[in-house]
Amino acid sequence: MLTPVALLVEGPPPSSYTGENLIGYGNPGLIGAALAYALWFRGIKALTPTEVTFLGLLSPLIATLPGWSVLGQ
Repeated sequence: MLTPVALLVEGPPPSSYTGENLIGYGNPGLIGAALAYALWFRGIKALTPTEVTFLGLLSPLIATLPGWSVLGQ
């Protein structure tokens, strides 16, 4: 549903990819998905069920801290 809006606002994707483009595409795939997936299941394995419920509540906090501390957002 967002593809037509993205094409209208941003235009088509670049015809050639630079190293910066590939890093930009790889970051969400590797860090945002694979690492988060591994850490999530490691936490579930190591914690009690009561403690696991707080992992979901910590997710927005953990996502905000790097943006605030590293990028100054």
